[in-house]
Amino acid sequence: MVKYKESWLPHLKNAVPKSAYGFATCMYIMSLEGWRRGLELTYKIKRKSGLFSGLSYTLSDGTKTHSFDGSRGDYSPREAIRICSNKGLTNKYLEQANVSVPKGKFFTEGETDEELIAYSNQLGYPLVLKPVVGEGGAGVITNICSEEEMKKHINHLRNVLGKKSVIIEQFFVGVDFRVNILNGEVIGAFHRRTLNVVGDGIHSVQELLQLKNKDRKISPFLARKSIKMDQPMKQLLKKKGLTPKYIPSSGEKVYLRNNGEFFGQRDSVDVTNELSDNIKKIAISAVNAIPDLVYAGVDMLVNLEEDIGVVNEVNSKPQISNHVFPVEGSAVDIPRKIIDYYFPETKYADGELNTKFIYNFDQIIECFKSSAATEMKIPPIPKGNVAQRRYIIHGQSIPPKICGQIQRRARILDLHGEIVKRTDGYSVKVAGAIDKVLDFESFLKDKEGSTIDRLEKKKAIGPTNVGFIVKN
Repeated sequence: MVKYKESWLPHLKNAVPKSAYGFATCMYIMSLEGWRRGLELTYKIKRKSGLFSGLSYTLSDGTKTHSFDGSRGDYSPREAIRICSNKGLTNKYLEQANVSVPKGKFFTEGETDEELIAYSNQLGYPLVLKPVVGEGGAGVITNICSEEEMKKHINHLRNVLGKKSVIIEQFFVGVDFRVNILNGEVIGAFHRRTLNVVGDGIHSVQELLQLKNKDRKISPFLARKSIKMDQPMKQLLKKKGLTPKYIPSSGEKVYLRNNGEFFGQRDSVDVTNELSDNIKKIAISAVNAIPDLVYAGVDMLVNLEEDIGVVNEVNSKPQISNHVFPVEGSAVDIPRKIIDYYFPETKYADGELNTKFIYNFDQIIECFKSSAATEMKIPPIPKGNVAQRRYIIHGQSIPPKICGQIQRRARILDLHGEIVKRTDGYSVKVAGAIDKVLDFESFLKDKEGSTIDRLEKKKAIGPTNVGFIVKN
């Protein structure tokens, strides 16, 4: 079993399959929340290119149905989504609503590099350069301190990355926050702390980064996002008179990126209960500035001492996994809050949610990859009292046909689970009505001493997949 932090949500322990690690984590934990409430879950593929970006899903209670794209539901109107996808247009709406934004200007692809440089010199350094369209911090360059640097970055952004329309704005010194807003309320916030390592007096910067990668692998969202020591890191260290081989003293923090860069490499630190009323007000005002927008993630730079902040971006489809699996601090159950909003009649008290099952995400991915279907309805979560059991089937000469026999028996008894090949036999996990589980156990015992050498009963750990699958 993968190590799981105690500060994370207990009902998601061992609940996210590896096929949903990374970009798909948000989509999976959102849909799982609705499905576990007994809502009907259906996946759809919008386009063949970009599998995960093409996936959407619907949740239905039989009377009403809502569609979702990641964490964003259909209460978000298309016009609001269009506005948020364009940073220049978003800033216009924010300024009209008197929401604080960094002073700057939007440049179209028709405006020359020379015009951008002239404006930069007029505005004054340090500055930020970023593409008008984009998300996740891609292409954003911060703390540009000279005309020479600006020329280099403009050329790279426009001519190498092909991002012709850009924004140039003042560099605001502050702490980077993502604040999640739903229906006029703050439902979560985290500090996106710039990539760094903390010394222990033993390991080098390079080694500490490797240790950091091991810690990141605990999170389903970060597990596949290993960070490598690259040239920009080495250059930043060099500016500080350091190298990757430098051994920081115990507690010494060494930053490996500039503030505002490489969002995916930052540490998410929960600050939901630490936001001041003024910062909350600014974030809520930013969402209210976009017509009819009810849900968004607001990216802010905050000066904690002066309790002021500026809004950098309003994201209509925020990735919520950093709220649920923060690097530091307690998890915030954003999926629960969103599904409560869309299906208020399914609200539940703590401990009432059926967390004994998960659905088979691997099957969904395989189905859409093979173009076998464009829509897939997920079997409903089993209801009623459920018993879970795990069995170890020992034997060196167990016939392979036993897998099929066990699978057929489980399906006849309407049991869910899996059979997994081991070096010394098989591991079988089942879940269902207690009388059916006991019937299944008798079926296995009847084979002891003949087909199998020995049957060992174990405690079942973690949720069970709906259906019954064979893993070789």
